[in-house]
Amino acid sequence: MVGHDKKTNSTAKYKAVASSGVKKLKDGTTTGFNWIKTKYSKATQKN
Repeated sequence: MVGHDKKTNSTAKYKAVASSGVKKLKDGTTTGFNWIKTKYSKATQKN
C-alpha cells in the first residue's frame, strides 16, 4: 500500500496547486476588470 499513499500525496499536491492557480486567476481577472472599468469611466467623464 506504499504506492497508494504516494498517489494520494501527489493528488493532494495537484489539488493544492490547482486551487492556488484558480485563486490567482480569479484575482487577476477581477483586477483586470476593475482596471477596464476605471479607464472607461475616466474616458466617459471627459465628455
